[in-house]
Amino acid sequence: MARTVSKSAGKPASPKTSSKTAADTASKTGKAKTGKAKADAPTKTKASATKAVAPKKAGRSSGKRFPAGVIIARQAVSAVVDQVAADIRAGETPHTIPDLGLRLISLPHSVEFLFELLVTEGQATPRDDDRCSALLLILGAALGQLRMAMESQVGGAAEIAMALLGNLLTAAEEGDLPPDLIFGLAQQFTAARLPIPDEVRDLIVSATREPMEGRPIPGPDEMATRFAEAAESLDHDPFLIHEQLAEQFAILPNEARIVAVGVMAEATVPAIREAALGWLLDPNPDVARAVAERLAAAAERGLVSAETAQRLIWMRPWLPGPVEAAVGSAIAACRARGIVLPPVEAAAPARSVRFVASGIDGSGAQSVFAMIDEMGWHSLVALLMKHGHGLRETVLQEDIAPAESDLFLQAMAQGMDCFAASPGFVQELIAHGLATGLASGEPPPFELLRFLDLSGLPAVAPARLAPAAIVAQLLEGLPEERRSQAATAAALAASKTWPKTYRFPDGWFEADEASAELVQSLSGAKVRDAAVLEQIIAPRRAQWGEKLAWIAKAAQGGRAALGRAPARNGRKAAAAASSADETWIDLALVARAFLDETPIAEIPLAAWIAQRTVVVHRGR
Repeated sequence: MARTVSKSAGKPASPKTSSKTAADTASKTGKAKTGKAKADAPTKTKASATKAVAPKKAGRSSGKRFPAGVIIARQAVSAVVDQVAADIRAGETPHTIPDLGLRLISLPHSVEFLFELLVTEGQATPRDDDRCSALLLILGAALGQLRMAMESQVGGAAEIAMALLGNLLTAAEEGDLPPDLIFGLAQQFTAARLPIPDEVRDLIVSATREPMEGRPIPGPDEMATRFAEAAESLDHDPFLIHEQLAEQFAILPNEARIVAVGVMAEATVPAIREAALGWLLDPNPDVARAVAERLAAAAERGLVSAETAQRLIWMRPWLPGPVEAAVGSAIAACRARGIVLPPVEAAAPARSVRFVASGIDGSGAQSVFAMIDEMGWHSLVALLMKHGHGLRETVLQEDIAPAESDLFLQAMAQGMDCFAASPGFVQELIAHGLATGLASGEPPPFELLRFLDLSGLPAVAPARLAPAAIVAQLLEGLPEERRSQAATAAALAASKTWPKTYRFPDGWFEADEASAELVQSLSGAKVRDAAVLEQIIAPRRAQWGEKLAWIAKAAQGGRAALGRAPARNGRKAAAAASSADETWIDLALVARAFLDETPIAEIPLAAWIAQRTVVVHRGR
C-alpha cells in the first residue's frame, strides 16, 4: 500500500509558512557545523543506495533538446500539476497522489521536469502558492515511490533521487529557490525516509535562516506559544501534531531537534506533550535518548499524564537499549509520583472491529486494514508492513458513511488479494514488523499507537517469526495426508493456476539491476527463463518462501467478503473461492518447498517469478 492522504490532509499549508517554526528553532541553536558525516546523520535504510555524502551538483536542464517522447511526457506532467493545483485551490486534496507518484517516475525526466517547474513557480511574480504546494506534494509522492524502488534495488531509482538531491543542493547554494520552497522540498525527502547528508542539511538550514537574520531569536516561551497555536489548528490531536512537525524538525541539526522537542515535552498543552513521545522513535539514537531524558524530567515535575505514561509503557519494548533505559526512568518517575497507570491489557473494544490483510507484493509490502463500525458510522485505519524492513506508516479515515465504506472495500478488493484476518494474526504481524525494524534500525511509526488503540489490540512487543516456524505452525495438527509428499506435489501442481486466481503473482519479479543485466545479456526465451531461475531466483528462494508463508498465514482466515470483483480469468468470485477454506494449506506447502531442498525447477511459482522477471526487463 503506497502512502495515501491521511486525516491531516486538507489544503496544504502555504509553503511560505511551513518552515517558520523549524527555522526559528535552528536559529535558537546557532549555526550548524559542516564537515564529514557524523554518527548522528539520518539512519540509512538497509537497501538504500543513497549514501550519506554530499552529491555532485546537478546542472540545470533548461535549454536542453528533448525527443518527442520526452516532450509528450512533460506535457502529461504539466497537466497533472495543473489538476492537483486546481484541487488544492478548491480546498480538496487529491487521494490519487501516491498513484501519481508511481506513474510519474516511469515517465522520462519527469522528476527533473517537476523540479524545473518548482524553480519557475518559485521565481514567478506573483507566485502561485497552490501550484507550488501541488509540485511539492507530487515530488513527495515520487520520492516515496523511488524509495520503494531503491529498497527493491530497481536500477536507476537511486540515480533519480540523487539527481534531485543534487538540484536541491544547488538551489540552496545559489539561491535558485526561495527558502521556504527549499525547506519544503527537503521535507519531502524526510517524509519519504530518504536520508539527507549533513552537508546538504547545513546548507538548507542556512538558506532558510538567512531571511531571518537580525530578528530576535525566539525563546522557549515563544516556541511554546507557537506549538500551542499548532495544537489548536490540529484539533489537539498528538498524532497530527507530530506528523506536521516531524517533517520540519527532521531537516534540523540534532541539537535543534532536541531543543524543540524538549520545549514540547514540558509544554502546558497536553497534546503537545503527548506529541513529543513521537521523537522517542527518531532514527538518531542521540535525539531519541535526549527526548527520553527530557520526558523523565517532565515526569518528575508531574507533567506526564497517566495516558502518556501508559503509552510510554507500550513504546518501551520498541526502542533500542539506551533509549529504552531512559524511558524506564520516565516510567519510574511516574510511579514515584503515584500516577495511577491503567492496566497494560487493552479492554475489549465497545465497537465492532473487523481486520482484513492484503497479500504481499514483490517488494514485500503488505497492508492490514481495521474496519471499525460504531453506531452505524465507519472508520478505517490501515497499517503498512514492509517485510524485510519493518512497519512503515498508518492511514486513518474517520466518519465514513456506510455506502462510502462499501464502495471503498469493493475498490480495495479489485486491486489486491484480501483475507479475513484474526486479531491474533495482526498482533503477530506487528510483533514481527517491530522486531525487523529494530534489527535494521528502522523504528515504527508513532501512529502505530493509534492503530492499536482504535483497533482494540493490546500492547505488542517485538518478536520475529521465522518463515519455517510459520509453516510449521500452519501445518501442525493437520492430517498426514494433507501435509505429505503427495499433498505437496498436488499443491505445486495447483500453484500453476495461482496467477489466474490471485493478484499477488503479478507483482512477483526481481527488479534489481543484476536481473536486468542478465536478461539483457541473453537471447532466446527458454535460455533467459532458465538462467534467471537458476542464477537469480534460486539464490533468493528463502525470501520468496517467507513472503508466501505470510500470505498463507493471512489466507488461513479465508477470503474477506468485500464484494470481490470477478476473478482474474473471468470466472465469478465465488467460483474462484470455492475451495478457499483449504487453499492456505497449499500456500503453506509451496512455501515449505521454497524453504527446503525441493529443486527450484520443480516449483511452478518459481518459474513464474523468473518469467515475470524476464518480461519486466525485456519491456524496458
